Amino acid sequence: MATISNVTTAIMEEDWVDLCDEGSLLDQDAVRFPLILIYLFVFTLCLLVSGNFFTIVVIILHPTMRTGTNYFLANLALADLLVAAFCILQNMVHVVGFDHGNWPLGEAMCYMYVFMLHFIPCLSVGILVCVSIEKYLVFMHPFSKWTQQILRRRIRFTMTMATWTLSIASNIPYALNTRLYRFSETAAACGRTDTILRLVVYFATGSVGVDVHEYRHDAVEKWKLCDYRDAT
Repeated sequence: MATISNVTTAIMEEDWVDLCDEGSLLDQDAVRFPLILIYLFVFTLCLLVSGNFFTIVVIILHPTMRTGTNYFLANLALADLLVAAFCILQNMVHVVGFDHGNWPLGEAMCYMYVFMLHFIPCLSVGILVCVSIEKYLVFMHPFSKWTQQILRRRIRFTMTMATWTLSIASNIPYALNTRLYRFSETAAACGRTDTILRLVVYFATGSVGVDVHEYRHDAVEKWKLCDYRDAT
């Protein structure tokens, strides 16, 4: 078994060494620059064109727009803005802008990125649930006391704060399980450590972001092998 394991490891290392020499597809200028333009377009679309920023401004400035539904939609727009600021922009910088997915943004942003990557989908789903509950009561039970209660500002605020709190609490383990791997002064990779905690979180909250994690894990292993090869 040890011989088979050693042979498998050697084959994997040879594959990674070939990648170190040849570089990835994202390292080619013909692919990198179009992807940067696409990321900029999507970032601008999420930030301005889709109306998230203006939705929040209009609801804040115009009292007549502060309805129950719009209150929840303003929180949903804020979640979309967080996607643009903490996910799309970071992906453009470290996946497309640097070789081998190098992470140049530091340890604090690494923790923030992994946390936001899982927190925002939970928050968005929770807010949509609040909107669905409100719409169901308004249309199906317009004269019910429950409908009158949920339309009150205090109840809406409580529902929103509960959604934010539960979303933050359920995704803290992802941030605690994050690590910035440094291989040199200019080479680093942001990923999660392989612990039992990660498996527990996956089973408890689903596998959101598994593909992204696998890319981080591959980047980390690639940097380890490339750095080891250069050192020897």
